[in-house]
Amino acid sequence: VGIGGTKILADPIDSTAAFCTFLSHPLRPPLVLRTGDGGTSWQDVTGNLLGQSVNTIAVDPDRPSDWYAGTAVGVWHSGDGGTFWRPYGYGLPYAMTLDLAIQQRSRKLRVATHGRGIWEAVLRGGTTPSEAEGVLVLERASSNPGRGVVLFRYAGRGAGALELRVFAPTGRLVSRLAVDPADGFVRTVSWDTRSAGSGVYIAVLESGRYRVSRKVVVLR
Repeated sequence: VGIGGTKILADPIDSTAAFCTFLSHPLRPPLVLRTGDGGTSWQDVTGNLLGQSVNTIAVDPDRPSDWYAGTAVGVWHSGDGGTFWRPYGYGLPYAMTLDLAIQQRSRKLRVATHGRGIWEAVLRGGTTPSEAEGVLVLERASSNPGRGVVLFRYAGRGAGALELRVFAPTGRLVSRLAVDPADGFVRTVSWDTRSAGSGVYIAVLESGRYRVSRKVVVLR
C-alpha cells in the first residue's frame, strides 16, 4: 500500500473505478493506484512518477484515457494507463500542485498550487465540446443501459473522414464501428456487445480535429 494518502477520486465515467494518490517515501510504495472493480483489486499505475509526491489526480470525462496528476513539481499527464507520465501544460509553474479541476465546457484544466496561485491550461483535444457539437452528431438510437446490439446514429460535415469507435474507460480500443465521408448524411450503425462484457464504454466520433463522445452502459 501507499504511504500518506492524499486523494481519492471516483472515475467520472466508470462507476466501478477509482484512483488513490499518495506521498512519496523512501520505501518507494505506489504513488497512484487504480481499481476497476469497485475496490476488490488495485493496480499500480505510478509508472515513472517514482520519487515525487502525488497530491491529486483528475480524469478528463471527454477523454477518459487522459489522466492528470498534481505532484510536488507540477502537473504530469498520462495517456497510456499510467505506464508513462510526462510534464504537462505550457506555461504552468513547476510548483507543488495541491488540487486539479476540469472545466468541461471551456476544456480547461485548473491547477491550484502552493504559493503560486491558481493557473489554467488547455486540455488535450483541440476544441471545446460546444464547437464540436456544432459539427458532429452522435446519438444512441437504442436503450441505455442496453443488452445485445446497441444502435448509434451519427453524422458530420467537413473535410476529414468520420470515424466512430468504442473504447473502454482505460482507453483500450474495443471496436471500430464505421469510417465514412463527413458529408452531412445521417447514418446508423450497430454494435454487437455480446463479446464486450458488462460495463461502461465510451463511443467516440471524430472528424479531423473535432471529437464528441457518449457513454454507453452494457448489461449482460
